[in-house]
Amino acid sequence: MHGCIKGIIPAIALLVLSLPAAAGGIRLASVDLSELLRRESERAAEQMIWNTFKRGRLADARRHYKKGRYRKSSLLLAQELVKNEDNPPVRFLYASALEKLKRYQDCASEFERVTVEFDALHDVSTVGQARCLIGADRISEATDLLERIPSDSGKAAEARSLLAWTRYRHGEPKAVLANFRQRAELDDLPLPMEQYVYALLLRDAGEVAGAAHILRTFFRREPLSPYAGPALMDLASLKDGQRYLYTLAERKVVWSFRKRLTKFHQHGPDRTLGYVYDALRRRARGRLLAEVALARAEASMRRKLWESAVTRYRQAIRAAREPLSKAHALYGLGSVQYRRLSFSAARKAFRRVVELAPNQPIMEQALFALADMDARLGRSERAKRQLNEIMLRSPLTKNRARILWSLGWIDYRIGDFASASRLFESLLAERVRGTLGEGRDRILYWAGQTAIKQGKMERALTRFRELQRDHPISYYASALDDYLAISGITLAPLKDDGPLRKPGGLATTLDQIDGLWNSGFKSAARKRVRTLFQEIVPMLAGHDRERSFAGGLWLAALNEPSSHDLERLCAYLDRLKMPGHAHRLRGLQAAGQLAPLTSEQRSKWLKRAHPRPFWYGVSRWGGRYRVDPMLMYGLIRQESHFNPYAVSSADAIGLAQLLPSTAKQVARWIGIKAPTRTSLLEPNLNIRLGTRYLASLLKSFRGSMVLSIASYNAGPDRIRRWMRRHGDRPLDEFVEEIPFDETRLYVKRVLAGYRGYLSTYRRATKSKVSKR
Repeated sequence: MHGCIKGIIPAIALLVLSLPAAAGGIRLASVDLSELLRRESERAAEQMIWNTFKRGRLADARRHYKKGRYRKSSLLLAQELVKNEDNPPVRFLYASALEKLKRYQDCASEFERVTVEFDALHDVSTVGQARCLIGADRISEATDLLERIPSDSGKAAEARSLLAWTRYRHGEPKAVLANFRQRAELDDLPLPMEQYVYALLLRDAGEVAGAAHILRTFFRREPLSPYAGPALMDLASLKDGQRYLYTLAERKVVWSFRKRLTKFHQHGPDRTLGYVYDALRRRARGRLLAEVALARAEASMRRKLWESAVTRYRQAIRAAREPLSKAHALYGLGSVQYRRLSFSAARKAFRRVVELAPNQPIMEQALFALADMDARLGRSERAKRQLNEIMLRSPLTKNRARILWSLGWIDYRIGDFASASRLFESLLAERVRGTLGEGRDRILYWAGQTAIKQGKMERALTRFRELQRDHPISYYASALDDYLAISGITLAPLKDDGPLRKPGGLATTLDQIDGLWNSGFKSAARKRVRTLFQEIVPMLAGHDRERSFAGGLWLAALNEPSSHDLERLCAYLDRLKMPGHAHRLRGLQAAGQLAPLTSEQRSKWLKRAHPRPFWYGVSRWGGRYRVDPMLMYGLIRQESHFNPYAVSSADAIGLAQLLPSTAKQVARWIGIKAPTRTSLLEPNLNIRLGTRYLASLLKSFRGSMVLSIASYNAGPDRIRRWMRRHGDRPLDEFVEEIPFDETRLYVKRVLAGYRGYLSTYRRATKSKVSKR
């Protein structure tokens, strides 16, 4: 079955790895990575179900499955299905076992039955069915199934990866390349598989320089990805006309590790890269050595091994032959030193980047990092100089919104309210957007506070009314309620949604869709709606991955749809049975990443966005330990998105994301047996321990939700240190000055979720956040 993804289940197949006699060199080629696309997807769902089978025939099936005896496991599961046919979880596991046995037709049928009978496993079973259809060479059916997976589904990433690979292997090359090129320009290739496929498409089209740039960038940024090894092989094999980009000695080294690079994850990415680096250093010192050294350093940084990362970045600096490569290595070194709080070393590295790479994107990143560091350290004048230097060099920089906010906040803190007001109003005029708690709601709040400092009460009240109208379910709406209650100001609500109901840039396109639908061309209308959705969402791609002291901020695109346009599009998505897509758009609006929701749109979004699973445990333990269940829901929603089997990179476990050490400490407080890692996956126990821990923090910080939530994320000792440093500041300013980006955003999102739950289930949004 050459030419399709037959290796979707078995081990990775090597397509071409040849040692040609001609051309005097080694030519490496792509690897069939299909199996890598399915590993992570199965584990979570299978583990969730297997954990419920403790004894009997199903326990035996579980034991055989875990030991790789899939035939025995499938027989036991089949016997269980004969006994009880209406058991979707068992059928799901039976389908998974058939998939392991490469019985693709049968497992596709079984997965299809699960999707019909069991909503909880709908998406994961749909993706499983698609994998089996790909294995059975029914590509068009698989593609149709994968396109139905909602963009907000937990399986969306795997579906996109599978789609990228199937389109590369079976699509029209020119059309697929054009699609990927457009998405790359919009920074909408967030998944490693998509980036890798884009590089292969460029290579196949003869655009060697573009393919080399994408492969180098991908290899540096994603060294722990399963596709990093194959990407290195493809990079080493690139050929511009009759000339290879790398020397024969470098290609021979890569060839010698082809088995390890092909099965990159099985052999350990870091270990494999170490072997390749040592071999290149001994036998082929060249440009490829610097690329591998950079990838190893990034791997250490991803694993938070700071000492190792510093050593490896220094190795990359020594190995670099080109100024730009050295600049990338120096920028990485500066970033690590910054994280280690070695500010002088970080400053020195960033300054070297500015000298080595003038007028390059990496130079702007280094300048912004210098300014960001000075802003965190309270060096206002120095930070302003750095930020103004970026604006002088590139007035339309992509960091423009973050720079304007940083300059405005610095001016606010030093008491230059006139300058701060100009900058905040400029951001509003340029239609600022941002991630939840960092976008337009933040600017409106601080623009109002700045106007009050200037004595311009009418302007302040206007901004506060806009905040209440457009962003009522946000941290800043709670902060505003606190301020109004303390100051005794009564704010008449701005009920007029008129400005949000005006047609925008998509009005003409939506009118065309209306015409197609009303004329009976429903398939054409459906296709145009899908395309329109895919065009809107990439506008936001990449922004929420950029972190700094200024947060995730950007300026709206010129063709950004209005609230009215988005509601019309959501109506079509609902009509076309694509509610997941409509919910995602409304969620992006609620978060501030698109035009705000109107009051009617918000009511449609609220209840679905704030579910209440595990109600018995949350209400019971919330009542026992005097913690508002709605606050606990806001915390769990942010911590684990209600996935009881979530395990973070920091080893936090379960719904409330408890560290094992913290869980044992809390268990001693309440006099129960110390929990194991497995028992922490049990929802009721995890909720009980998490609620009790939050109750202790609330007591320790005298009922302050802000400080307690911040402590839950960063630890109470850090919060007390920050309070000693900034204890004289109002609470809203304290939150903006939290030095950890993750903690600052976490506080805002948890409290926004709390406010959302109060609005949805109690219809009362009077803030309880201000108590300190």
